[in-house]
Amino acid sequence: MKYEIKQAGYADRYISNEHSYQMDVYFDDVTMTRIPSPVVQQEDFYPFGLAFNSYSRENSVKQDYLYNGKELQDELGLNWEDYGVRMYMPEIGRWGVIDMMAGAYSSVSPYQYVLNNPILCMDVDGKWTIAIHFAMTTNAFLENGYSQAFSDRLGHFASVYADNPSSVSGSPTPSHGQTPVMVYNYIAGQDMDLTFKQQLYLRYQYNVNYAGTANSQSETDPASQLIHSTRTAEQARNGRTRMEAVDQARTTAWNRIFSVAEKGLGENIGDEDFATLGLGVHALQDAERHQGVVYSSNRSENEHSISGDIHGNQTSSKMITSSVAKVYGIINNNFSSIGNKSRIAASGMSTMQLLKVIVKLKDNGYNASYSNGTIFAKKKKD
Repeated sequence: MKYEIKQAGYADRYISNEHSYQMDVYFDDVTMTRIPSPVVQQEDFYPFGLAFNSYSRENSVKQDYLYNGKELQDELGLNWEDYGVRMYMPEIGRWGVIDMMAGAYSSVSPYQYVLNNPILCMDVDGKWTIAIHFAMTTNAFLENGYSQAFSDRLGHFASVYADNPSSVSGSPTPSHGQTPVMVYNYIAGQDMDLTFKQQLYLRYQYNVNYAGTANSQSETDPASQLIHSTRTAEQARNGRTRMEAVDQARTTAWNRIFSVAEKGLGENIGDEDFATLGLGVHALQDAERHQGVVYSSNRSENEHSISGDIHGNQTSSKMITSSVAKVYGIINNNFSSIGNKSRIAASGMSTMQLLKVIVKLKDNGYNASYSNGTIFAKKKKD
């Protein structure tokens, strides 16, 4: 006979020979065996991280990496969670010290955790929250005639995939689907007004492999810095200028974009192409914002400003994103977004890439020219 114990407590068992007739019974072969549950430890959490309904199997090694994978520091009964940069107190949903980026969030308490919204936001290491690449990309492609599904998917790869914030804590394989990583309603005081389905694209996806950007937030890897149009501190010390960093980032970005566009698949691309296209879009957006600054945790060398990312002017980044949408359409013989006339930001394109765009436009009824980093297109009169 098997009996499943539903909760912690005590179990009493006895054997009795109680029959209405005489029977000889031998008890020497009777044994009782306890089979431990395969569950070693269980923790449930309230949204701000306070644990409840906890369970640990007896004689098991305690697991201290709990809420959001952060280590619980329970010495002296503190019950703080170690985020690396600072300690978090889940009982009150607040940090123990002032946010080093408090200047970027002047409308909320400097001790606040994830902008008081742990359902949609996550703090990776106690330092920052990702900016607005998703909304910028999705809106630009929608405005240029692409489908909602294509625009949202590309937005995910241009934001969550490209920035891959879990790489900060050294995790190349994030907890897919469980970790919301972007702020969607607090950028420069503006509500992005995303739908619930779009908000889901701000989370890691079960069916996406993020290994390609496992080092995205590396301070020392030059290839990773290209994604964000920044420089390493070592590159700066060796004489690499901000303009050289921007030029290389733009060149790499356009090469990625054209490599996908020239397949002629339009919106019918897979995740590998979405990743390539998204990285290109992300780098061009960051080229306008970062302008080749040094990205380093060493404050004496760092030039990157999270406050600038959030509150800075987004006009040029939006312009380049819209230009990518137009170029991708032109190469795929879709000119609906060009209209009667259009300007396309093209800084960083190679001569061959410029010629491909201009020839496509001219072959399809447009006068086209290039000047000072911009392609000008105007529909020919009949």
